[in-house]
Amino acid sequence: FNSLKFLLSTLKQAAARRLLLYWDEKVQIFGPEKAFRKITLNDFEPEDQRAVNSGGIMLLPQRDNAGRAIIFSIRSKWDS
Repeated sequence: FNSLKFLLSTLKQAAARRLLLYWDEKVQIFGPEKAFRKITLNDFEPEDQRAVNSGGIMLLPQRDNAGRAIIFSIRSKWDS
């Protein structure tokens, strides 16, 4: 029983650590004024917007087996 409690505690700590890293990274990228709301294409820098609009980065219409969005990238279109 104690080893199960320890395992659950360790898993919760790891999940909390990942969550904190996620929010730290999002704040670093978008700043505190944008990080805690839904991010849209308008929140990206102009260079990043051009990469998306050039077809270099696409959000595919289907999701993976876990329900996550799939992003497809064509590197040769990034610099156009």
